[in-house]
Amino acid sequence: MLGDLLYDKGDNAAAVKTLNDSLSMCRQNGFQKCAARSLNALGHIQHEQGHLQVAKKSYEEVLRITRETDVKAGVGASLSNLGNIAKDMGDLPDARKKQAESLQVYTAIKDKRGMGATLGNLGNILEISRRTVFRLRICRVCVCFLPKASNCRVRSAARRDALRIS
Repeated sequence: MLGDLLYDKGDNAAAVKTLNDSLSMCRQNGFQKCAARSLNALGHIQHEQGHLQVAKKSYEEVLRITRETDVKAGVGASLSNLGNIAKDMGDLPDARKKQAESLQVYTAIKDKRGMGATLGNLGNILEISRRTVFRLRICRVCVCFLPKASNCRVRSAARRDALRIS
């Protein structure tokens, strides 16, 4: 698409305008799959620019359209994109759920490329989860070494938690 080429060239404003024009024409003519492609490209730009709520709405509409038109690969991609948005918004449980749904779709249609991308996304979520657990361990261990003047109940609870997590 022309919008993708303009974006790759670095002309973000022209890319967004072209994609919005394309989306309008697709909708006016009832071309749902065309609209989904434009929305998906807009979602990528919005996501990359940090407009997570707007990108989420774009991807949710792509998901609705691809389900209605029975485009399985589009359903898998939309779920994966929504999982990436959830991850970037800090909602790791929803991110895992969306990626797992995406993986199920890609597995059912034997789309190895989609399966590989989704497994990579799940790996990224796991890495973030592990870093969070590691940070919790460090914080709880640090609390264990607070001076005696600190709250004894906090120190005892932190020791129990640190031993349980380790």
